[in-house]
Amino acid sequence: MSANKKKLFDFVGNSEQTYQSFPELGQISGARDCAQRIRMFDPVDFAGKSVLDLGCNLGGMLFEAGRLGATRLTGVEFEPALIERAEALNDRHRAGIRFICADIEDIFATDVLDERYDTILLLAVLYTSPFRDRNKLLSEIAQRCDVLYIEGHNGQEFAWYFNLMEWNTDFTTFRMMGRSTDQARIDRPLMRLSR
Repeated sequence: MSANKKKLFDFVGNSEQTYQSFPELGQISGARDCAQRIRMFDPVDFAGKSVLDLGCNLGGMLFEAGRLGATRLTGVEFEPALIERAEALNDRHRAGIRFICADIEDIFATDVLDERYDTILLLAVLYTSPFRDRNKLLSEIAQRCDVLYIEGHNGQEFAWYFNLMEWNTDFTTFRMMGRSTDQARIDRPLMRLSR
C-alpha cells in the first residue's frame, strides 16, 4: 500500500469503523457496499441531474451518483468527523461534492440549502434519528425534489412507508425498487417516489 493510500486508509478507518465501502481504495470496506446498492436505482435519476443525499455518512452514494453522471452533488451529515473524512475522500477523488455539516431537520429552515434538487436520497435515515417532526420533514423534502429515494429499516414493509408518504407528500408514483441488504444481512425496503 502506498504511503498516501495508507494515510487516507488510516484516516477513514478500518472495516469495523466504516459504514460505507470504498473498494477503489483497496482495503476500505464497510457494512454498506455503495456500488452494489446503486444498482437498485434508476440511472435516469442521476445522469445530468442534481443529487442531494440527506444523512450521507462518508458520501459513498454521492460518489456513485457522480459515476452515473450527476452534475451537482450535495451531502448533508450531522457528524463533523464524518464530514471531515468525506471531504478528504472528495479531495482525493476530485469528485466536486459539496458537504454540509448540519442537522437534516434544520437544513431547510436556513438559507444554507435553499435550492431544489432533481433527486434526493434519504437512505436508512428515517428511523435512525429521533426527529422532532418526521411528517413535517418529509413534506419539506418532497417540496425540494422531483424524485425521492427512501430506504427503510429492517422489519418495516413497503405499505407502511407508502402510507407515510401518501399522507405527507404530493408524490403520485410510489415504486418498490427492491430490498437492500448489508453485511449483517439487514433487509431494507428501497422505494422511489416521483410525480
